Amino acid sequence: MLSLELSDVERRLLVDEVALYADIELDPDLAALLRRPGPPTLALSTDDWECLAGSIAFAANHAATRKLRRDLDALGERVEELLSSSRRGPGAPLPGAVLEVSLPPRSGGNGKIGTLPVHFTAVDPREELLRWLNKLLSCDWADQEGPLRLATDLMLADIQGSTFFNNSRELLRALLEADGVKATSAGNLPRRFVTGMLERGRWSPDYLARLRSVNKVINEADVLELHVARLVCMLARLVRKYRGSFQATRAGRDMLREDRAGALYRTLFITFFQRLNLAYLDRLPDVPLVQQAAAVSLFAFVGEGSRWRTAGELAETLPLPHVREMLDRTVHSGHESSLTASRLLRPLVWFGLAEQRDVRVEDQRWSTRHYRRTRLFDRFIGFNM
Repeated sequence: MLSLELSDVERRLLVDEVALYADIELDPDLAALLRRPGPPTLALSTDDWECLAGSIAFAANHAATRKLRRDLDALGERVEELLSSSRRGPGAPLPGAVLEVSLPPRSGGNGKIGTLPVHFTAVDPREELLRWLNKLLSCDWADQEGPLRLATDLMLADIQGSTFFNNSRELLRALLEADGVKATSAGNLPRRFVTGMLERGRWSPDYLARLRSVNKVINEADVLELHVARLVCMLARLVRKYRGSFQATRAGRDMLREDRAGALYRTLFITFFQRLNLAYLDRLPDVPLVQQAAAVSLFAFVGEGSRWRTAGELAETLPLPHVREMLDRTVHSGHESSLTASRLLRPLVWFGLAEQRDVRVEDQRWSTRHYRRTRLFDRFIGFNM
């Protein structure tokens, strides 16, 4: 249950406008609570809050006066903020890690357990590794004293190869230049603004040609990296939607300074993997354990060295055994590689932390995509062991 204390004005809006105009049926106990004088505290399930948020938006879009619409928009923003801070969704915080690592029986050999590089010197390095991996699973990625350390001293020149960084930065700059951009009725960036972002953004080779070949008109949802950049910037409080318009916040303006480029990159990376629901990036089953164990997958990527590997091969080595078992139970055979590519490898490519190449399969008409980590990965991501 999620709770929100309403003002008397907000209570009357729900009773007089949302419930009546949007034609929703209030639970009798809820209706009685809202009709009592004074500001109530509303406790509803996530699903009920989502339904209510949609009804508020509907009522706001059909409000009789501008003032009424402003009031309903403000109420809707409070509800959306409650949802985005309390549940996993397209933009929502990641729950605390629920995994624990247990190691397989000793198989002999030194230096590696599975594919994980081991640098411990204890009498039984396996037990030390076990304790460390469990710390890695539940660590705060922003904590410089934790097992995962993300560099704080990157310069703008270091991260110019990241399309996601550049496009997020251009999004902030464009919103500032426009002094805010009115959202569409669906809550997205308007088409004209998206067209401008396609011209000023940085995209992978041939991306725009392929995008235009399959879309007569291009909306925000058609440009996945731009859409996700907008969501991540909002989750990081660099962009907000105020009175129906997207605006860069004071923090967003500050992050545009060249000497803050590294801080912006780090903020985007942490928000992407820790607060955005990575399942939103594809149409495959949720499997939240993939995201909860992402830090361990990053650690395992180090163990791959500089070799080019397919997504199928990395799907066998990057996730923990527990996660691979869950994938086997919940994802159709053969889709494990697609999930690994969409939720781990493609984001790393967007951030310039991995590179990809297509290799033609002999005697076939298709190519296979291979990945490996970049120098920026080693520059940005470190582990305190």
